[in-house]
This record gives sequence, structure tokens and C-alpha cells, in this order.
Amino acid sequence: MRHHGVGAQGHIAGSYVRSAATVDGRRVLTFRVNTDAIADPGLEPAVLTAEFCPRTS
Repeated sequence: MRHHGVGAQGHIAGSYVRSAATVDGRRVLTFRVNTDAIADPGLEPAVLTAEFCPRTS
């Protein structure tokens, strides 16, 4: 199976952490929020889009 990117997730009480990277490893992002659950469901997609999606004018 071929993937466009890789990611990891886990659970630490009181901490929401996500990591993602391009397959070639040139771009890596890890973010952490001091909470068990993100109140804004749009936060994670917005962060990933800002880092990995090309901007258009």
C-alpha cells in the first residue's frame, strides 16, 4: 500500500499530540495541545493544511 504521508498519534493524559511527515521526510510537523480533546475540530486539519498543502493566490 502506498501512502502520500505518514503520521503517528498516541495518548498521554492531558496532552493531545499529533505528528505527520511527507514520505520523503523533507517536511515533518508535530503539534501538541495541553488538553485531552481539542475543542475546535477544525484545528488539526487547519494546521496540517497550512504545513503540507500548497498555497494558491
